[in-house]
Amino acid sequence: MSSSSSSVVGGRNIQHGGSFEYNGDVFCYCGEKSQMWTTWKTKDIDIRFFGYPNFKVADCGFYKWHDAELSERAKIVLHEMKKENDVLKRKIRSFNSRNNQEDELTELKAELIELKVKMKTTKDQLRRLNRENNMYLIGMCIAWSICMVGISGFLSN
Repeated sequence: MSSSSSSVVGGRNIQHGGSFEYNGDVFCYCGEKSQMWTTWKTKDIDIRFFGYPNFKVADCGFYKWHDAELSERAKIVLHEMKKENDVLKRKIRSFNSRNNQEDELTELKAELIELKVKMKTTKDQLRRLNRENNMYLIGMCIAWSICMVGISGFLSN
């Protein structure tokens, strides 16, 4: 199983490959077992080399190429493929971002529909309460009228 990590060192984009795909051990000037790295520098694109294992802390300056040097044409093609790959990665991130926005829009539309249903229910309840209020007012007017008729009849006697 292979893992990798990348770093930028001295203007070089360097990627460490976690697996050692070589026979035998390669030791640096300090006597430590070197690690295999991959460079993405335009001049030496995707060429693996051995280097000091703890270059981030200190560097004894050791490196040894593992791969044969690529032709100029191969370097250009690999570099163009890397640029195309980077463009595709950006497009994927943009597409994923748009999809997230579309998902949010769908959720907002669902919330809007839910709010419209609640608003209709509230309007229906308000109409019902207004009708009940009008019935109470009519009842009060009738009761007041009956009282007035009764009082005027009582006073006329």
